[in-house]
Amino acid sequence: MKRYVFFALVGLGFCLVLAACAKPPAPVSAPVPVLEEVPRQTTGPVLERVLDAGLPEFADDSAKEPLKSALAFSLEYYGRLDPKRQLDFGGENVSVKRVMDSLKTFGALLDQDLSPRDFSQKVKELFTVYRCKGEDGDGKMLFTGYYEPVIRASREKSLAYPYPIYRVPDDVVTVNLGQFSEKCAGDRIVGRVDGKALVPYWTREDIDGRCKLAGRGLEAAWAADLVDVFFLHIQGSGRLLFEDGTSLHVNYAGENGRAYKSIGSLLIQEGRIPKEQMSMQCLRAWLESNPDQRARVLNHNPSYVFFRLSEKGPFGCAGVPVTPGRSVALDKRLFPLGALAYVRTKKPVMDAKGDIAAWEDMNRFVLDQDTGGAIRGPGRLDFFWGSGDYAQAAAGYARHPGELYFLILKN
Repeated sequence: MKRYVFFALVGLGFCLVLAACAKPPAPVSAPVPVLEEVPRQTTGPVLERVLDAGLPEFADDSAKEPLKSALAFSLEYYGRLDPKRQLDFGGENVSVKRVMDSLKTFGALLDQDLSPRDFSQKVKELFTVYRCKGEDGDGKMLFTGYYEPVIRASREKSLAYPYPIYRVPDDVVTVNLGQFSEKCAGDRIVGRVDGKALVPYWTREDIDGRCKLAGRGLEAAWAADLVDVFFLHIQGSGRLLFEDGTSLHVNYAGENGRAYKSIGSLLIQEGRIPKEQMSMQCLRAWLESNPDQRARVLNHNPSYVFFRLSEKGPFGCAGVPVTPGRSVALDKRLFPLGALAYVRTKKPVMDAKGDIAAWEDMNRFVLDQDTGGAIRGPGRLDFFWGSGDYAQAAAGYARHPGELYFLILKN
């Protein structure tokens, strides 16, 4: 298949490849199974070194054990890379080995019985700190959240479970454009071969409305609710709860390469939901109340995600599990994948009824282990909350300014 696609591309002409160098869409809030190497880094313009006088107090408001697990997963990822490979931290070249040493040193600090004040001081002594400049250069980013949804599903199609969750079709073709032009290094396109031409892959409307993948044995499972499947695509992973009480993780395996389009923005533009009221919960409620508009609105987003069933998950784009409360998703073109970071933002406080009663300060060490189609540029961060009611509420309503810092061991 790869050889055939190569000749098809040659037949199309090299101009097609150059024309495709516009940034292709990334998975929609969806992790890639495994990245064998750190992608192209361009962190110089978006990170700036923080002088000692400007360093924050490195407090942490959550348990140590999940942080240790997240550190171990990042070390697992870096262990697959060449230790001499250079990454860019604010214009400074840093080897993979030095990043690994940073994670190990930080892990050793966690094992020491230090007071919060002494811990913060040790971090300042041992690590160089880089702050993200943000979209406008003021150090502020928009922090949102994502979670692992639980979906009622079946292994067989029925009237109660009519909506497919698809595996990756065998005709999906991914082309690394960097192999054809240095100008396109790090870029890719996804499509399918039609005759002797490489064409865009089917859209959401093609797949769900026109049933272009039906009858090919690609169904990994069947869901009871189409909106559940749509939000599974948005989150990029989830857990399927089957009728017999068993469950499996459903993890991102691929996508159709179409650009992500926000249905929330569509409904705001149409005046159907006020911008200040927009949330995942509000969006779901509108879709349930307007079944005659559901297909039109969902098909506004042509991007489509394919999945694989697994006993483990969910996984981030570093090819390792993401840890609730400790993993974040950033634009992997700009930030060092797998690296240690520190965030300051807000987190929800729930009342006895399970509603958000207030938002309080959150200060926490995290690992950059994921990415997403909507998480683009230096002004966006998506926080992984895990699964359950709290995670769903936090992911649905979190939309606060925040600050992001990266830490690397001093020379």
